[in-house]
Amino acid sequence: RGGKIFTTRTIRVEGVGPERMARMNAKLKLTATLYRSPRKTTFDPKPSTLRVLNRSSSGSAAVLGQGELDLAGVASIDGVGRTQVRQLKLDPPGKVMHGALPITLQISI
Repeated sequence: RGGKIFTTRTIRVEGVGPERMARMNAKLKLTATLYRSPRKTTFDPKPSTLRVLNRSSSGSAAVLGQGELDLAGVASIDGVGRTQVRQLKLDPPGKVMHGALPITLQISI
């Protein structure tokens, strides 16, 4: 329960406008308990919120984007991991400021 925070080194953003891109090649690990009844062949839904934060040198953090990922949809019932590549749209929080664009997060699971 509760939020998990993964901190990376400073990541440089390349490009301009909607073509901006930042590449973070890192492994994120999340442990979760998933439930299913014996009659089902899938797990019960397990919603999870992913947020991308920009942490300033003073330590304050601003949410750049957030999106939902159902962990049950990417888990394997038989325990055999199959790599999946997903694109997750992270929307700017609250009121969208002029020029604020959604973030597309590509993850391999």
